[in-house]
Amino acid sequence: MASPASQSSSDAWQLAVQQYLSSLPDAQKAAFKVPANAGMCLDMIIQAQGRKKGFTRLMELVKPLIDPLKRFEAAIDVIIQTHGAIASPIWGPLRMAITMASDHFKTLESLAMILYRVVGSLERFTNYETLFKTNPAVQKAIGALYSDLIDFCTRVVQFHSRSSLRAMVTSFDKDFRDVSEHINFHSAEIDWVANAANIEESQRARQLEQETRHGKAAHIIILFPAFDIPLVFVHSLQPAHYLSYAKAHILPSPNAKQCSTLALALERTG
Repeated sequence: MASPASQSSSDAWQLAVQQYLSSLPDAQKAAFKVPANAGMCLDMIIQAQGRKKGFTRLMELVKPLIDPLKRFEAAIDVIIQTHGAIASPIWGPLRMAITMASDHFKTLESLAMILYRVVGSLERFTNYETLFKTNPAVQKAIGALYSDLIDFCTRVVQFHSRSSLRAMVTSFDKDFRDVSEHINFHSAEIDWVANAANIEESQRARQLEQETRHGKAAHIIILFPAFDIPLVFVHSLQPAHYLSYAKAHILPSPNAKQCSTLALALERTG
């Protein structure tokens, strides 16, 4: 079950996904939600390769995208399953789009270009899966990018569901440009929110490190008077020198044996 924050951040792009799917007839909409995998999609391209020229180059374009797309599907799968009931959030829509355009090299080439842009938007951040799960702003931006992919797949299906005469007198180029512009916008949005999230995470990590370091120094300062060392002298040391001073002048002392807490603290930091 998604958290309230995650559910709230996903509402807008989930509604967009449902809107794109609702533009399809029931049979095609159901086909989008059927389980699928990368192998099925590649098999359809291989079959088309035997019928048409140029598909060998298409396979070369698509193969490097397989692992990044699997990673993307794994990142968004739980939320998509919770809200949209799409069994295979990436490969289901792609299989349907490839099926409808299997004899149209130019459309499939456009699909490959869209996939490259989607993958490129994500791979700039090695930790985008974690950010997607924990940061509502990142989830919203990446969700919008996913909705662009669904938009493109539904456009492919709609375009190639037309009669052959209508397909001859119309062009898919405008659909490609429209979705490309949306991807460019959402890619820039991902850059902004992911960078902001990483900066925030780094600041929290540095703060925790400082608090931990200061806590160790304070612990040693409290124990120093047990060895009759002037506290004013200890305060004159820089924080980075607390442990090195204690190890050099206190731990070797026979009196240190009487304070197991200090000895243990110094050994753990050593």
